[in-house]
Amino acid sequence: MTIIRDDGKRINIALALESLRPGSKWIVENNSYEGINWLPENDSECPSEFEINQEVKKLELEYTNARYQRSRKSEYPPIEEQLDMIYHDIDAWKETINSIKAKYPKPE
Repeated sequence: MTIIRDDGKRINIALALESLRPGSKWIVENNSYEGINWLPENDSECPSEFEINQEVKKLELEYTNARYQRSRKSEYPPIEEQLDMIYHDIDAWKETINSIKAKYPKPE
């Protein structure tokens, strides 16, 4: 399964390689381990298939667990509006923020 993040990047072998070996150069065909062409100018070796699979799973889990943060962020009022609410009616501000947090709870 490939997850497409909000920024359009896919959580796949390419993203795992970027995470495991930042700055390395490679080409991936068919999103498969066998399709990795690790370029000779790299200072490090290509990660193992196991390392890559573990990294893909880790990135997918991190992305999924942060879904509530992305959902909350889109619903919070702009910071200027929040500051105005705090100044004029802090209880209304707390109610607004708490209702958004209740709508998108942290995963356990």
